[in-house]
Amino acid sequence: MFSRKWISRAVTICAPAALVVGLSNPAHATGDDKVNLSIDGHTVGSVAYKDNGDKFTLCDTYADGHGVQGRVYMYYSGFGWVKEKEWNDGGAGTCNTVSYDILNNQLYWVTITRNGNSKVASFEIHGDGE
Repeated sequence: MFSRKWISRAVTICAPAALVVGLSNPAHATGDDKVNLSIDGHTVGSVAYKDNGDKFTLCDTYADGHGVQGRVYMYYSGFGWVKEKEWNDGGAGTCNTVSYDILNNQLYWVTITRNGNSKVASFEIHGDGE
């Protein structure tokens, strides 16, 4: 019989595969990076990565009644993309900063979506040991 934890991990592992298919040409980063999410001609949010301290900052930049969500996925050989971190920012003009340890020689996707919309902006991080 499968445990609840195993099933949860299986869902977590499989779900990003559908997300990654929808990503188009993400930027590649080894240090600091940032991407904006634009919908209908408006920049609705941004997510930024700061290598010093492994900090991620998610900002909601447009007053439309929707917050934004940031996610960090790590690639596991033989399993695929696994969501490691998820956080929200729900107020226009505000930002939410979180820490997440980026491991050496690992590959990560950083994404931003607007709550209630399926459009995704993203970039890639390679853990470089700093």
